[in-house]
Parts: sequence; structure tokens; C-alpha cells
Amino acid sequence: METHNIETIPASLDDIPGILEVQRVNLISLEQNRAEELERLGKRGFLIHALGEGELAGMVNDKNDNIIFVARDNADVCGYALAYNLEKWKKLNPEWRNTIEIFKNVVCEFNKNRILYLRHIARKPGFDRCGSKLMKVLASAAREKAYEAIVAEILQKPVANKASTEFHEYHGFSVIGSEKEGENMVWGLFLKKI
Repeated sequence: METHNIETIPASLDDIPGILEVQRVNLISLEQNRAEELERLGKRGFLIHALGEGELAGMVNDKNDNIIFVARDNADVCGYALAYNLEKWKKLNPEWRNTIEIFKNVVCEFNKNRILYLRHIARKPGFDRCGSKLMKVLASAAREKAYEAIVAEILQKPVANKASTEFHEYHGFSVIGSEKEGENMVWGLFLKKI
């Protein structure tokens, strides 16, 4: 049983080294891991795409389009959640709209709502509960900024990120479609109304 005293607070520039460390311990390479290792990683959760220090600094400084929280155990960053306006994501990745497939029953809702794009939610091993705390404060901050929903992409192929899928479903996310990245990667699109 965890006995950590976790606090969740908005991220500052001073938190970037801690965020980068949490990212580092969760980042995997699909090319460098064997199938058995990927299956094991899928059961604990992982990240695929890294964020650089400069990108993180820009996100921390832009409070209008971004929401970033860290979880701390005393002074140490043990987890983080970062998200931004979906419209910003579409501008940064214009090809993204052409690679996604949204279920017909949610296309209209997906296109009309003000949506927050959840880029990462990650924690250090041994800090299981901080993910739920981060999700709660992220959803609360999103509501305060008049977002109507949060969307997340979770890798399904070549390996399913089962831990992330279960975590998001536990927090009220439902699959609404998929995205294909390159030849071999398929992401599930998950949405939570807030």
C-alpha cells in the first residue's frame, strides 16, 4: 500500500527537470524492444513520443492553451499531466485530421465541442495513485476553462498500452475512433465528457 503524501499543483519552469525524468522512465522505443518486452510494458503503461525541454517550457509559459500539473512527493516530481487545446494540436499537426477515423455516432459532437487534447499523463513506478489525482485536477481545470471534453490517444498496435486504456476507461473515457500513424502504429481515440 502506498504511503506517499502526494500534492498536485500547476507546473512551473522549475518542475521541467522532474517532468523530463518521469518522461524518461516511461519512454519506450518500439524498434528496440522485443515483442515479449513490449507486452510487459503494455501492462504497466508507457510513452512513445518525447517532449523536449524547450517545448515543455513553452507549454508551461502558455497558460491560455495549456494545462500542466505535476504530482509531488515532498519536493520530488513523481508524475505529471499535460494537455492543450485540440485546435492547437490540429495546427501543430495538420495531417492529424486526415489520419483519424471517428465513429459516425460521435463525429458531430467531436467537431463542435471545445476539446482538450491530453498529450501525456505519466508517473514514476511506485506512485500509482498520483495518476488518478492528476486526472481529477486536470478535468477540474478543463471545466474551469470551459472545455466540454478531453480526448486522449492510446497506442493499440503494434502493442496495446493496456494499463493506459484501463486507466482512462476507469476515469470515464470511451473509445470514439482510431488514428493510424505510419505503417505500423494504430492509436485508439478516447473521449471523456466533462
